[in-house]
Amino acid sequence: MCIVFALISCTDTKPKSEVGPGTQEEGFSIALIPTTECLPLYYASEKGWDKAQKFPLDIHSYMSQREASAALADSMDAGFACRESAEQMISSGKYKRGLLLSGGWTLLSSPGSRIRKVSDMADKVVAIAPGTLTESLAKGTTAKAGLGGEAVMYPHVISYATATSMLCFNQIDATVLPEPFATFALSKKAASLETLATEDTGLILLKDKRKSKYSEKTVNEKLKMLYNMAVDSLAVANEKSVKRLIQSACKLSTDDLQARKIKFKKAK
Repeated sequence: MCIVFALISCTDTKPKSEVGPGTQEEGFSIALIPTTECLPLYYASEKGWDKAQKFPLDIHSYMSQREASAALADSMDAGFACRESAEQMISSGKYKRGLLLSGGWTLLSSPGSRIRKVSDMADKVVAIAPGTLTESLAKGTTAKAGLGGEAVMYPHVISYATATSMLCFNQIDATVLPEPFATFALSKKAASLETLATEDTGLILLKDKRKSKYSEKTVNEKLKMLYNMAVDSLAVANEKSVKRLIQSACKLSTDDLQARKIKFKKAK
């Protein structure tokens, strides 16, 4: 039962605001999900670099794309959206493209399943979050393996932390997870079937009508500077520092986590 651990705090459906060193009441409000695409901004705030750049980040952290998107629509100045969700939101005309980010998304099977390749997933239960990369990548991959239509069951699990916990406890047969949740699941004996996406997997979206005092140009410049500073620093940080970031932001136990396998890439 060692992994009932920290994931319990992540499975709440109610969004939580993370207050970090870079948080100020009148900072730039941003909705983030603690995946590798967003962790560099958590790290920059933790180090206080946002304050030093006179661009304090008011980070609000969510465990699902649905919650992050709702927060962005409601009260945030900006927010992260995985590629699939971002395109849908941009098409509404209410958001503008900000940073283009990259992270790893992997199809994994549960420790107790006998799934070792995609074609083994017939009649299996594969959790997805509707309208996100988990859905498009999972369904696209199974369709290529000839498992279209109703050959695979796709229950909706919107929280990445919940999907990770369900996978580790064999409550689902498979799912698509972003990093660092995928590497955590591997540390708990889940099996990696295929890496499905590593480039241009998400964007920071700017709300067209923001309450922020910062111009669009300033926002993009400051966010990119902070993000890439953090990526450079994480590349040379010791594993203990990386684990501390993952534990703090993702609420994951890092005891068995091989944090050095998680790669952070610069924003475009």
